[in-house]
Amino acid sequence: MSALEPFRAELRALLGKGVLLRRDRAMRALFVCDAGRLADAGEARRRILAAGYVICDEGALWRIDLSPERRAQWIGSLAPGPLPADGALRSLCRSILSRQAPEPAEQPWSLIRAALLYLDAGERERLIAELSAQVAILKRTHAPLPAAAAYIIEATEVQYADLPSCAQ
Repeated sequence: MSALEPFRAELRALLGKGVLLRRDRAMRALFVCDAGRLADAGEARRRILAAGYVICDEGALWRIDLSPERRAQWIGSLAPGPLPADGALRSLCRSILSRQAPEPAEQPWSLIRAALLYLDAGERERLIAELSAQVAILKRTHAPLPAAAAYIIEATEVQYADLPSCAQ
């Protein structure tokens, strides 16, 4: 299960049936939905905001992301796990975790969101390339690193390791 799945399930429950909800491929938010076209769009908006999300309204399309408060709470609930078996992912996690983890509110959300979206899409190579480059820049500028991204990668890799292989 993707780390993005609990948020997807929660939003589907809040939006009801018949609403398109998909991962934001532009990576400006976690999800894009067409709830703005609903007759009760105002009520749907209220439910989403009350659940700790923010909405960027683009007419009938809404970009939905975690609010800063919910984001910090969620990041704070994450914990380190075993390093991935995959060498490139293990190296990325080690690089991200090479310093003490910053406070949840200080971690760069755009990179954590990118990790969620890339992992959900199964785009591991893009995840490695993008995060490696961005983490290198953050290290050079002594900016906070996205420790939560490493925790998400570790948790996802543990789930993949638990799946039976095709050879069995």
